[in-house]
Amino acid sequence: MVGAPDLLMAATGDLLHQEYRRPAMPATLDLVASLRGDRVAAVVSGAGPSVLALVPAAFASSFPLLLACFAVATFSYAAMSTMAISLPADLFHTRAVGSVAGMSGTGAGLGTIASTYLIGVIADRFSFTPILLVSSVVPLLAAVVVLLLVRNTADSGRGLVKVI
Repeated sequence: MVGAPDLLMAATGDLLHQEYRRPAMPATLDLVASLRGDRVAAVVSGAGPSVLALVPAAFASSFPLLLACFAVATFSYAAMSTMAISLPADLFHTRAVGSVAGMSGTGAGLGTIASTYLIGVIADRFSFTPILLVSSVVPLLAAVVVLLLVRNTADSGRGLVKVI
């Protein structure tokens, strides 16, 4: 997609089975035809009720920057998820860890619902570029903030969050 996104149209053109299945899913194939008419590489996905549309990614002209964003995001998500799993046990009394973990999971679920909505709004109004940038940077910033706030040792006593 980076070097020649126009090749997606030819690469995703179906010559064997989609038209054969038109009687079973006319609306799906009409949508695919409409998208392809607008130069969006689209295909029937799975058994037919879904449509897959392939579009060039943000920064498609700058592969090193795209790769760097994904590398930072992958590292940061791994670091942050490790901290999120072990942090309640480090900060809270043994009897409270389950409650804290449960509330954290609920918060993460609500955040996922909100971010799913916001991603749609941002992508529709702007592009995927801000989504890619934010999703690459937020986990890194979160990991740094957690390390700065919770960095406590018996010797230093530093950090804004104190062990309970």
